[in-house]
Amino acid sequence: MLTNGAVWQVYHLEAALPLTVELVFEVDLVGPETPAKKADRLYAITRDGMRHKVIDEVWKAKRATSPKAIARVLTSAAVVTAVRKELRRETDYSATDEEVLGLVKATLRPDCL
Repeated sequence: MLTNGAVWQVYHLEAALPLTVELVFEVDLVGPETPAKKADRLYAITRDGMRHKVIDEVWKAKRATSPKAIARVLTSAAVVTAVRKELRRETDYSATDEEVLGLVKATLRPDCL
């Protein structure tokens, strides 16, 4: 956790090599968000929040919805097959799984792959 008093940043450190550090959340106490939203986020680092492992849930949600996680899902075999079938149903064009996978990867940001 880092703070200068006005901005609070909570990081997740992965103990595996190479060491990875990812921002879990940030709260700017003088920023434009409502006080209620700021308090909700800061609750995760209170004694009660730590006891209830709120920070773990926040991290799981952040990790599950990250661009890389979404890219993994979109390039999975099940999704590629579903897209291929839907493409055939919509356009009557029979693409291969490899072709669809290439098209999906081409639409994603390179840093997500």
